[in-house]
Amino acid sequence: RGARLGISAGPFASIQLLDGVAALGFMWVRVSEEYGWNGLDRLKATCDAAHARGLKVVQAVQIAGHKYDDPAKNAALPQFAVQCVDAGADLIEVGNEFNHTPFWQAPPVTTMPPAAQAVISIAVAKAVKAAHPSTPVITNVRREHDSLGERDVPNHAYYGVQTIRAVENFPFSGIHVSHYEHFVRALACVKKAAAQANAELGVLDRKIADAICKA
Repeated sequence: RGARLGISAGPFASIQLLDGVAALGFMWVRVSEEYGWNGLDRLKATCDAAHARGLKVVQAVQIAGHKYDDPAKNAALPQFAVQCVDAGADLIEVGNEFNHTPFWQAPPVTTMPPAAQAVISIAVAKAVKAAHPSTPVITNVRREHDSLGERDVPNHAYYGVQTIRAVENFPFSGIHVSHYEHFVRALACVKKAAAQANAELGVLDRKIADAICKA
């Protein structure tokens, strides 16, 4: 079990923290040395110390200041991720902070549209895989399919590919569905009733139906 557990240490991990993680029997420590800071010497020191204790390091690829309004910095993230692996990171995580709120409440600077999130995440994954084929990459997107083809959807999203297409192609009203609380609640009630009915008919797995109802 310990091989699947770890601790998020922030920007870097102290020797005391690494010793504690190892003493607990965990395997992973997550750090977030950010692009825009002064080099990767601290990340390399963390990785070296972690490896000496039998630990593996997850490096969360982020931009210093957590602002994603500079195209040049965004474009530099894939190469930065490769350099993080060069410094000793065992696994790369990207996109965990692109969206902290639902897309209709997103602040204009720190949050990117879903399509832009997918572009950066996939670019990082491709760059790392090209330079270090055996290094795992965790992105913030999942791939979904509809009648128009495949699209990447943010992992945090409860919505699917159709909603992304609608948001990107039909932003004409300026009125968000979140303005109508009773309408949103009514939609949820319909989905809950459909899940219950399909579970009773045996065409929907009961565990999935219960999860839908709970959500």
